[in-house]
Amino acid sequence: MKRRIKLYDDLYDVHITYLLGGTVEDLVKYIKRKHKKAPLYSWGKQFTFGADADTTNGYQFHVNAPLGNGEVFYIWTADATPYLLFHETYHLVGDILYTRGLPYTYSSEEAYAYLGGWIFEKVFKKLGGKLPKRL
Repeated sequence: MKRRIKLYDDLYDVHITYLLGGTVEDLVKYIKRKHKKAPLYSWGKQFTFGADADTTNGYQFHVNAPLGNGEVFYIWTADATPYLLFHETYHLVGDILYTRGLPYTYSSEEAYAYLGGWIFEKVFKKLGGKLPKRL
């Protein structure tokens, strides 16, 4: 990985790590080194990296690891383009709120939007991004 960005959201008690750059092979090695054999999940379903794992440029998943490594939500992208970062952040928000028992509905849409905006702003700033407050 060329860059790692860590965030913590105390509202939903969630640790988030963005891993930017590298290959899927690098990602798999990192996760195995960090979490050993802990299972990977996305939207409540367990998954593994299959034979076609390297056919994408982004992943979102979380790990429930014991012994202090806890629950960590990950985003990996091959490139740090705004499009790809937002795309994977959108998946991340869904996974976080799904695991917290908040299904996506008309009534919960604002919670999803606020969490996504908060996460994306934190990552954007850590990457050195700036936008004018007013145009």
